[in-house]
Amino acid sequence: MFLLLLGGVIGLFMSMVLFSLLSVFEQSINVGVLTNIIIAIATVVATAIHFDSQRKLRKDRIWDINKDLLLDLVYLLDGAIKATRAEIHNSHIHHSESEIKVDWSVSKNLDKKISYALNVYKPLMDEKLISSISSFKQVDNRIEREVLEEDLDHFDAYTQLLSEYESLYENLQQFIVDLSGIKQY
Repeated sequence: MFLLLLGGVIGLFMSMVLFSLLSVFEQSINVGVLTNIIIAIATVVATAIHFDSQRKLRKDRIWDINKDLLLDLVYLLDGAIKATRAEIHNSHIHHSESEIKVDWSVSKNLDKKISYALNVYKPLMDEKLISSISSFKQVDNRIEREVLEEDLDHFDAYTQLLSEYESLYENLQQFIVDLSGIKQY
């Protein structure tokens, strides 16, 4: 509404300036020329509205296509973050304290969903998001290899993995906010 009002005020101001300049320089405009000017302005406005509408429709289609996958990824990442934090907590506790039960099926599901996203949804996703998911997958594979082959301490592996989970989670959240058109307050 504000933009409509602002456009009306600017249009009124510009028309006043134009007619003032025409009257100062004693130029006369016939109805034919005035009609052509109005048609040209209307065509430019209609073209701008059309291109804006097409841009918004494309963004909506991308959101509709990726919505389920993105929300599932965020949900699974949240579960993986909780499981990793619980495992870090469990590595710090003494035998007198109780351990937090860790459900690692979330991590397996997350790996499947990430592979699905990279193999199936890749052409439909944003390049920045694809690179973020790919780099996460590479770091995850590197950490797994270091644990199995190079005897990386489990605590260090969980700490690195938690950092990567949180980074990917932030990127996904920001991408969802940008793509869905919902402003985060």
